[in-house]
Amino acid sequence: MRTETPTEILLDFPYLFQPRSYQWRLWDAWDSGIRRFLLVWHRRAGKDKTILNFLIEQMLDRVGNYYHIFPKLNQGRRVIWDGIDREGKRYLDHFPPDLLYQEPNKADMQIVLVDPADKRKPGSTYQILGTDRNLDVLVGGNGVGMIFSEYALQNPAGWNIARPILRENGGWAAFAYTPRGKNHGYELYRTNVNNPEWYVEVLSVEQTRRDGQGEDGKPVISQADIEADRREGMSQDLIDQEYYLSWEAAIPGAYYANEFRQVDQERRITRCPYDASYPVYTFWDLGIDDYTSIWCVQFVGRQVCCIHYYENHGYGAIHYGQYLSHLPYQGNYRAHLLPHDGHNREWGTGERREDVLQRLVQGVVRSVQRTSLVTGIDNVRTLFPRLLFDEEGCAVGINALRDYKHEWDEVKKTFSAHPEHDYASHGSDALRTLANSLDVVAGIEDEFRLQETPDPPTPPPMVLGRFGGRSTAWMGH
Repeated sequence: MRTETPTEILLDFPYLFQPRSYQWRLWDAWDSGIRRFLLVWHRRAGKDKTILNFLIEQMLDRVGNYYHIFPKLNQGRRVIWDGIDREGKRYLDHFPPDLLYQEPNKADMQIVLVDPADKRKPGSTYQILGTDRNLDVLVGGNGVGMIFSEYALQNPAGWNIARPILRENGGWAAFAYTPRGKNHGYELYRTNVNNPEWYVEVLSVEQTRRDGQGEDGKPVISQADIEADRREGMSQDLIDQEYYLSWEAAIPGAYYANEFRQVDQERRITRCPYDASYPVYTFWDLGIDDYTSIWCVQFVGRQVCCIHYYENHGYGAIHYGQYLSHLPYQGNYRAHLLPHDGHNREWGTGERREDVLQRLVQGVVRSVQRTSLVTGIDNVRTLFPRLLFDEEGCAVGINALRDYKHEWDEVKKTFSAHPEHDYASHGSDALRTLANSLDVVAGIEDEFRLQETPDPPTPPPMVLGRFGGRSTAWMGH
């Protein structure tokens, strides 16, 4: 595409980029009227470079705010803002210097272009965001174009925020990632693979070639490359995931990969409706700046039925109390179990959280004893064979559990002993509260049974005989 800029200089777009045949298909889909794009491409297929150049063209066609969203803000800085490709070119060089309205803002990772209609005015803005930091920008930013890069690793709340905004303003969204098990990335693919309003493309290493202008036409990733990775220690699961786009491969470093493999085989993610003949327990992870997460659970024999999951942030106890009161379980809550910090954190009132919450909910509120992280995770693994999940009511929580993983140590190039603190932490921590609370639940049930046991009937007055013994009928007079 050749575009006349405000300085009357003709520029070729994409700028400093020659797409390959499979990359050009993104532009073809746009021209056909598609405004939702899902690119499940293998690793090193050029996802970010392709979609960034696509976005830059859209910035010239429609003035607005454009967001490039990553799982973590520092990842966006590393990959795009400071990123250099295999030819030694910087990603930001794809923004033509003649179109910059001002110097790029390094602190906010923001670029402003000139208005195509009047170069003296600012035009479209491009900004890098992370779902771990500044999701609230999406609410007031009225973005008209958004890239969700490595969406399978993101907090899916970002898309939930963006969807109604783009629907209202006629904007577009593009998702680029490789699989990470059957999490929200898989659900987005499964839901839209046959949706005519979406362009969905899955490209493994067997389907891409270096066939751009000046390239040799060879595979982007050869079998020799894959074998070299294997010799250097890359697991078969990772090869299947990164190069062959397997949704079945275990997420590297996932805590509960084996447990979910069993859950999927036994189809324990299903319809798990509320049964009013059993009480409901809730299990929490408490957040101040982070998310507060709640699992609603019923114990039916040996089965632990997870019937609902909820998380949110930026709210105090009143919000969560009101939310629980509007669920169909109101009047049937037995107890609400908080992690150990329920007795010492505050919700802006100077009171203990458990005391504040107790005034707002039906059912008793307790804080459970603290256990080590390792013990808590082992308790969850022990509990897993008993778990049954409602596929609709617990979808967000299930994704969190699937994505809960060890933190990657970039220096040592290995997984650390600690979990990565991201969107998946909160639901996983709340389930750990459940696993650590089984004795507490048993105690509460014992208390409840004692309260329900009727008092024994009062015996008739004892009549004493002459010698202090019990009277008999014949001694009654």
